[in-house]
Amino acid sequence: MVATHNPLYLQLYSSMIEVFAVHMRDEDAEVGGAHELHHDLVEAIAQGEADRAVAVVSEIFRPHTG
Repeated sequence: MVATHNPLYLQLYSSMIEVFAVHMRDEDAEVGGAHELHHDLVEAIAQGEADRAVAVVSEIFRPHTG
């Protein structure tokens, strides 16, 4: 995150660390688990695929947003 030099991204990520921690603690062996989704998110960002990144983030938060 620091490598992005993007203060908005850093602030956003910092504000969500607890949610990520809870998600990872509660993670089970379901397909699309946290590790796989995180990998997909990093890949989407690295490839500049904003729509795909948004979709992956939505999937990551789906269990916590009802």
